[in-house]
Amino acid sequence: MGTMALAKALQNDKAVKHLILTQNQITHFAAAGLSDLLKVNHEIGWLVLSTNKLADAGISTIGQGIKYNKGLKHVVADNNEISDMGAISIAESLEGHPN
Repeated sequence: MGTMALAKALQNDKAVKHLILTQNQITHFAAAGLSDLLKVNHEIGWLVLSTNKLADAGISTIGQGIKYNKGLKHVVADNNEISDMGAISIAESLEGHPN
């Protein structure tokens, strides 16, 4: 619930350049809020999601937002229970990305 509220609050915030959400127990349920955030807020250049519980479903959902976000330069999502399928999903969302 906290991650979803934060993502909604940041949708129109143009000051945030780095979003670091390390060790917050974020699961695939909150990934939809982060995906929506990335679709509309292109000021975020760094997204750090290390040591959460996103798994393949969560990283795939976030990847949908990354497709629309041309300002994002760095994504860190280590230690998130992501398999090869999740890695492929995020890689596919970065195809054609300018950064």
